[in-house]
Amino acid sequence: MSYDDVFRYTIAEASKLGVNVCPIIVYADFVSAMHSALTTVWPSCEVKARIHFGQCCWKTMQSLVLSQQYREEYSEVSLFLKKVLGLLLVPPAEVSGCFAFDFTSNLPNYRRVTI
Repeated sequence: MSYDDVFRYTIAEASKLGVNVCPIIVYADFVSAMHSALTTVWPSCEVKARIHFGQCCWKTMQSLVLSQQYREEYSEVSLFLKKVLGLLLVPPAEVSGCFAFDFTSNLPNYRRVTI
């Protein structure tokens, strides 16, 4: 699955919920394939780099012994961690609200995932 596929899938799933996904600015790692896909799927989107966000998240998951749970495709913990990584698609001004309202009410019941 390519980044283009992931972004198009996100658009399709969001539209089922009546949500139009059309980011103005996306903060992403320095992954040229991701940057290319973002501007292909959303031509007017401005891509700004967040240095090693994904690597930082991955190292944190490893240090908290969450890497195996992350790899489990449909586990409660995996879905939560993937939502956290998806915060890159949320405008910076909305990240705290999104986290506070959408994430804290749906924390997985797992001792290593706390806020």
